Amino acid sequence: VGVAPGHATLPLLLQRAGVWPEEEVTTDYYVLQVGDTRSEASRISRELRDRGHVVETDVAGRSFGAQLDYADSINAETVVIVGEQDLANDEVTIKDMESGDQTQVPVDEFPGDLERPTFEDLD
Repeated sequence: VGVAPGHATLPLLLQRAGVWPEEEVTTDYYVLQVGDTRSEASRISRELRDRGHVVETDVAGRSFGAQLDYADSINAETVVIVGEQDLANDEVTIKDMESGDQTQVPVDEFPGDLERPTFEDLD
């Protein structure tokens, strides 16, 4: 005779006992695309993912505001704005979601040699 609590039952029992760990979804980077910038946004996303970061980007063609709202809803720490106007100036915009501060950096230097580039590192 054996006892198997089951995959669904065990988490419920642990939650009731107060020992289930809190689960909060966090995203290190959200790469926001404005206009026809998919190739550069993909390059940046790929380089950040290769460093082990959680990175999301838009695949639905949402507006700037909708993408920014989504980045906020997934608790993105940093938003990398890749816009046509930015790329025309050979730049991307880095936005710290907690403070709202942002800065422009040369597109060739992002993410650069930094393991986890943030607004504070680039300002």
